[in-house]
Amino acid sequence: MLKNLKIFTTILVGFLGFYLFEFYIQTNNANIHFWCVQTLSNFNLGPIKSVSLPIHCDEGPYRIASNSIEEFFSPSNPYQTRPLLVLILGFLRRFFESINVLNLSDYQIFRVSIFLIQIVILFSIISIFINLMKLKIDSYSDYLIILVIIGIPGIRWNILFPSAGNITFILFLLSIKFLSEKNYFLKSNKPVYLLFSFLSVAHLSSIVYGFILQLATIFKIKKIKIFTIGRNLLILISVPLFYRFIIFFSKYDFYDWHTSTYRQFSWLYIEYQKGYSSLLNSTKGHLSAYWDETTNYIGYFSILCFYYLGLIAIAKLKKSIVPEKIKIAFFINLFIFIFWAFQGVTESFRFINYSIGYFLFISVIILLIETFKKSSYLLFSILTYVLSVGYLEPYNSSLNFSQWNVFSILSVILFITFTIRETISAKREV
Repeated sequence: MLKNLKIFTTILVGFLGFYLFEFYIQTNNANIHFWCVQTLSNFNLGPIKSVSLPIHCDEGPYRIASNSIEEFFSPSNPYQTRPLLVLILGFLRRFFESINVLNLSDYQIFRVSIFLIQIVILFSIISIFINLMKLKIDSYSDYLIILVIIGIPGIRWNILFPSAGNITFILFLLSIKFLSEKNYFLKSNKPVYLLFSFLSVAHLSSIVYGFILQLATIFKIKKIKIFTIGRNLLILISVPLFYRFIIFFSKYDFYDWHTSTYRQFSWLYIEYQKGYSSLLNSTKGHLSAYWDETTNYIGYFSILCFYYLGLIAIAKLKKSIVPEKIKIAFFINLFIFIFWAFQGVTESFRFINYSIGYFLFISVIILLIETFKKSSYLLFSILTYVLSVGYLEPYNSSLNFSQWNVFSILSVILFITFTIRETISAKREV
């Protein structure tokens, strides 16, 4: 109980700190209007007036879909594949409406409900991470590491968005956790596949992470057990199949907005019907666009790439073993990277972030904890780097490289200091 209270308090303090920093200190950057998001400063919440908040284009669909079951199954709702998230949102809205002592408007209740959902998601992320890294939350460095996790670009931005994006980070951390357990490959793991099946009705990519777990099991035990594999995959798709089964026998129709509107993954079958040449040309076009977005992302986060490669080099110099969790993270995100490459929709930052971004951040943090024993210089270097990434900067298509500011410069200075100290230490040990 005390540990959970520490986590929850750290999350609230961390969120408030990043919020004030991005919306009231770096106001010039926060006021830039990005695609799908704009920042307004006239939001009122009961007695609290003129609060600055981002307004996301997904607010309308989530708000309408959570009004009633009829509107949820309307073809205008793009999120029929996320019934769990919308159901919880609808329940919270009804609950707050029944105890509306502050006389909040329907929109204000919607924003409060979304915020609480994101806080619960963030609490899950931090709890899984603490369990994965076996943090005891008994030192200032542990609290600062939690702040780094909260401050990861994308993670902290989604706290104020009606988005399921942070659920992908939960799936990533869970996958590392299970694959790094000593006895994981010796068990049947049916509960694990059921968990990923359940989470798929919050974010459908959970199915892919489940497939990766099964693939890792095959590679590890070097055996193909048809019955076991078939059973696991059947468990993995059981919840979404049951969801579709219920809809089939109801008066409602299921509408896959992503497939119908953006042809996500369905483009492969559509192009295949046109012939081999059409499929080949279309595939080349999609992969070329995806590669362009990838190189832009790497260019923008080149500082983080430099840190990761530098830490691996220092670890080799010190003859330290690269943590197994990093190898597992690479294996997972290699397939996640390939998965998003074939979805057929290219978009800067988001889908690349689900693979390369998560890998870089979590790998650097794992190295900080396991290899470099929570070095203060490295810890503050990572924390100031997180602060250097301005609000939604990667969504600005005119920027495809790291932005230099006082925080990025300070981060690099701290990292160089850390590198010099570790290099000298390594030579002394020799």
